[in-house]
Amino acid sequence: MKCNMKDLVISVILFLYIQHIHIVECTCVLSQQRSTESFREMFMGRCLHYQTVINSPEFCSQPKNCTLLWELFLQGFAYQPPCNTSSEGFRPFVRAAYHNTPRDKHIFWSGVYRMIDRYTYGGRKLTAIDDTLIGYLVDGFDFCGSTTSADGNEVNITSCPRCPHSASTAFWSIASINYALDAKGAIKIMLNSSRSPAIRQSSFFFTKELPNIHQPNVTSAHVLLVHSIGYQPKENCSSPSVKNLTTILTSRGISTVCEEQPRDVVLLQCADFPSSTDCDNILISSGSDRQSAHVSFITAVVLNYVFQSFMSHR
Repeated sequence: MKCNMKDLVISVILFLYIQHIHIVECTCVLSQQRSTESFREMFMGRCLHYQTVINSPEFCSQPKNCTLLWELFLQGFAYQPPCNTSSEGFRPFVRAAYHNTPRDKHIFWSGVYRMIDRYTYGGRKLTAIDDTLIGYLVDGFDFCGSTTSADGNEVNITSCPRCPHSASTAFWSIASINYALDAKGAIKIMLNSSRSPAIRQSSFFFTKELPNIHQPNVTSAHVLLVHSIGYQPKENCSSPSVKNLTTILTSRGISTVCEEQPRDVVLLQCADFPSSTDCDNILISSGSDRQSAHVSFITAVVLNYVFQSFMSHR
């Protein structure tokens, strides 16, 4: 039986998928009602998990007080109108949850939420904002204050509106500023080139993080333009929004380069869509380069499987 390398790769993916089935659990839709106590338990669980599993070396000698962090976080929005929450209320929490982050590991992003966790490998390869304790504790949560509840927390999370001064916007604004100010050395910036413009001027990156990226803390920037596999990009390194970004950074003395659809990002996408013609282009080469591409692709599949297994228990 004749078998080409692409068939082998697909077989490996199917094998890993079958091996993965036994740990996949059905998901349920969370109730629209979430008590303060259940919110606290989820927050506390994340706090302990981050310090003991995700980033334990950082907290061995000086662990954070999870109870205190919860109290400070709740105070940031409790009893406040849902659309009139101040970022300043979260400052004590951000200060208390702060910890050192590695030099040359910060990655900023806009429009690539689903890709960024995989690309950073849960903070092991690079550090995104939700790979820090501050971001990890709150990522994915809806929350807002209430002027009528006994503890100031809105139990019906569907009542938490999306508005310019919402509790979520207030929190991520100050968290983003803090994250940008903490960046050191070489940074990466991942943008979604499947949309136009790649950088929206209303984004947290453009309004909160970019204004706080400066020399001498940051010395160089590597801009990564990523588009959905199988589709043509709408933006490139010469597009006005991207050129504006690189101009801003270089004007601050930050050495900046731009790269379109980096190879390691494509390999991660091919782990999910191996039949895409974009993956054929990755696999088709000659000699040792071709063998290297095959090995890299299979490695990416294996790493993606391991990462997804890890995230299912995260």
